[in-house]
Amino acid sequence: MKKWILTLAIILLIILSNYYSGIINLFTEGIGRAYPFSNTTGTFQYSIVPSKGGSAEQLERGFEKYLEEHPHSDTTLTRNFSKNPLKFWNWYRYSVHPLYKYPYHKPPENRKEAMH
Repeated sequence: MKKWILTLAIILLIILSNYYSGIINLFTEGIGRAYPFSNTTGTFQYSIVPSKGGSAEQLERGFEKYLEEHPHSDTTLTRNFSKNPLKFWNWYRYSVHPLYKYPYHKPPENRKEAMH
């Protein structure tokens, strides 16, 4: 009986923490977290700050514009931030948010901190 109650409590904790993940992330990551992206060679770099209105659509438009100007460049867009499976309150976000659909690639060494 105690094992069943503990299992139910853990499941409820995970569900509620995913529902309130925005508030939890406000305390654990701050309000202005930047999400860096690049192509695999690092010639295109872009950072999204969702709290300032940044979105995956802006990233896509910026990358399309870059490819028009540099037609022979690497065409693989990657995220330069990893998913942390220990942050169980973000599991739902990891599975449905468009920022996490891109493959992970280690950040390029020459990463610029400029926001686009």
